[in-house]
Amino acid sequence: MREISAEQLREILSEHQFWLHTGGGDKGKRANLRGVDLRRTNLQRANLRGADLRGADLREVDLRRTNLQRANLRGADLREVDLREVDLRGANLREVDLRRANLRRANLYEVDLREVDLREVDLRGVDLRGAINTEHAFVDQAQRAILGLTDDDTVTQLQQQIKHAEQAIQEKKELKRKIQQLEDNTQNQKDKQIEIDKLEEKLEEKTAEAEQVALLKIKLKNATVQRDESQDKELEDAIEKISNSNKDGSDTLKTYKKNSTFLMQFGIILFFSAILIAGYIYYSKIFSVDISNLSSFHLVLFSPSFVLAFAGTALLRHDWKIRQLTQQLITQNNHIDIATGILTASLNLTRIDNIEK
Repeated sequence: MREISAEQLREILSEHQFWLHTGGGDKGKRANLRGVDLRRTNLQRANLRGADLRGADLREVDLRRTNLQRANLRGADLREVDLREVDLRGANLREVDLRRANLRRANLYEVDLREVDLREVDLRGVDLRGAINTEHAFVDQAQRAILGLTDDDTVTQLQQQIKHAEQAIQEKKELKRKIQQLEDNTQNQKDKQIEIDKLEEKLEEKTAEAEQVALLKIKLKNATVQRDESQDKELEDAIEKISNSNKDGSDTLKTYKKNSTFLMQFGIILFFSAILIAGYIYYSKIFSVDISNLSSFHLVLFSPSFVLAFAGTALLRHDWKIRQLTQQLITQNNHIDIATGILTASLNLTRIDNIEK
């Protein structure tokens, strides 16, 4: 890690402004702060557009409203950095550590978030429109919800990162071979050195990527376990909800059956009571008049039987409706039992599959 004085930093920033004003011409020089220790420096409102800040230590730096458009921050340490309202459009944030950084109202349009560590970062109010590879960022549960990511996304992300890192190992070998060829070449020394420097810079990047393989595999294993546990929990919750629903349905079914039995028995009793009372009235000798010729008395005399018969019929009709509802509830409970069985089997198969892995 390089260290520079405050005076050197001011000079670098001044030269960078000339470089920006001339559109990258002969005057001025692009800020090269690669690997520089800038901890606790105040860079508020500075214009660092296009600056090289790769691997720089920017912990606790005040970067509020700083212009970092197209800046190369790859591998920089930005933990606990104040990045409120910072302009990061098009910046390279690959492998940047942003844990606990303040990104309120920051603009991350077209920023590549691959391998960026966003854990413990409050992303509310951050402009993430157009940000790419958000699924490849290292995030915690809070960020996952904001970014709309799932456990499957995390596993897929890590699998892709491992593949990328393994490719970097092969590219690293190829770069070493090219560097060796250049060193053995007898071409112009200056041109050769420029080419070697470029290749060594790429080699350094690929080496950093290749070294991530072991760590990424550990993260993949943990993410896979977390995803499987999450899926198991979802299945268990679904089974519990269905079981509770089935229990409620069973209780309702018992109540329906009890009511149905009562209504049927009481309705039959009332109906047969009406028949018995009607027969008793008809054959009774307690009346001195001949009621067979007095039709006006029929309704009065037989009204108790009519009432009992009507009540019994009503109870039996209500019992019939309850029996229909009971049959529907039985069918529903059967479906619930089947669904519970399928979910339980799925959960058991998932656990067996996890054990085999």
